[in-house]
Amino acid sequence: MPSRRFGRDDWIAVLAASISDSATITRASAAVINDQPVGIWQGAGEGSWWPEDKPFPNNITVYPALEDLAASACAAALIITDTSDPLDALLADKIAVIYRPRSLMVGMGCRRGVPVEELDALLTQTFRENNLSLRSIAGIGTAEIKRGEPGLELLAERYGVDLSFLQADELNKVFETNQEAITSKSERAYGLVGVWGVAEPSALLTAGAEELLVTRIKTERATVAVARKNFNPK
Repeated sequence: MPSRRFGRDDWIAVLAASISDSATITRASAAVINDQPVGIWQGAGEGSWWPEDKPFPNNITVYPALEDLAASACAAALIITDTSDPLDALLADKIAVIYRPRSLMVGMGCRRGVPVEELDALLTQTFRENNLSLRSIAGIGTAEIKRGEPGLELLAERYGVDLSFLQADELNKVFETNQEAITSKSERAYGLVGVWGVAEPSALLTAGAEELLVTRIKTERATVAVARKNFNPK
């Protein structure tokens, strides 16, 4: 999103970057142009996408809670979220534009040769069961020993994100420094490849986070965990 003072053209560009259909974007853009009241609610993503010392246009209001925006008299709403909650009923009287920030980091481990279809099925099911949007995936992290693994490389390519490779000592350090966040520690994995686990520490490290949004989900041949990206690291 732009980072300078927002005018009407900027808002139309923001709306156009959303996942909503063109008709909805056109109607929301018209509301901005015609100075109708427009509300924003942000549940995820970078909070500094507009300068704090620059005011929004007079017809645009930021609401602290989605329910407050829903109860307002706004004609249009910009909802910034990485969850897949159905919003139709809550915002039935408004032109609702949904923007998916790239805010979710995926940690993934797998056995050698697991095909991309199997990895994608695990990822898709995990996101669906945890009410998360696949459009908000910002990156995938795994262990350095998985470099060159075709399934993981194709999965990152499929979602248009980077695949990060983490060293064994980086992964193992998480088990020492953030034991509260880790739910699984594998003696077998350590004996075989020198790491206590891959999915959970990979998600935490790539997100710069202290907590997991989704703890480790395991199938016979792969594991996955999810963390929400920390946009304000200390």
